[in-house]
Amino acid sequence: MGQHWTTVDEQLGIYKAEYPFNGTLINTLAFRVPDGVLVVSPGIDPAPALLDELDAIGPVVAIASPGAFHHLGMPAWKERYPSVPFFATSSGLTHIAKQHKGLDLGLQGLDALRPMLPDHIRLEETPGAKHPDLLAFIRSEDGSWSWFTNEILGNQPTLPANFLVRTVFKLTKAGPGLKVPTPVLWLIGAKKPVMREYLLKQLIERPPARLIPCHGDVLAAPDLAERMRVEFEAKF
Repeated sequence: MGQHWTTVDEQLGIYKAEYPFNGTLINTLAFRVPDGVLVVSPGIDPAPALLDELDAIGPVVAIASPGAFHHLGMPAWKERYPSVPFFATSSGLTHIAKQHKGLDLGLQGLDALRPMLPDHIRLEETPGAKHPDLLAFIRSEDGSWSWFTNEILGNQPTLPANFLVRTVFKLTKAGPGLKVPTPVLWLIGAKKPVMREYLLKQLIERPPARLIPCHGDVLAAPDLAERMRVEFEAKF
């Protein structure tokens, strides 16, 4: 996993570090919360120096998986932070526990995590999926919104290195750039009409000025909400 955290937004307290997986890079996010730091998408094999750097930002008080399939990093983070509570989406509670039967993560649902958050961060699960995604909506003091997305929307600078995955992504126009990866929608069992309605509603109520994806580069643009709407309508 990458050796340093980079600052996404100092005022809001958002930081990220990258880790490689299956020929691509995935982001681990850290959000400052009232009592310390919330980690979302704990990365695989975090270097001790990276965790030391995180501890300097603030004490880790919660660790959350953004979806049922983000769990490979959890043993290393549990070893480093044995008393910190772990959280997961509704389907992640069961799926992750099955993947780590010998590890007592003490997983809790998002309802238990929400009281730990500041008022400007909202966590929700995407409706209409067998394996819902965790979404975070972060409101700035000026009223603008940042979105954190997991599987349903990425901004990968390149296609995955794995030949088979790369071919499937290319054929389904799942990247590079700001894309809904159709193969991943199959994986999470998405009911497209339900998700489409929900996401388009969020674009109206919380129009994003910045996207902080789990998969890919942070993107900030004045036309971001419109670009996301076009992509959602095309893929959902």
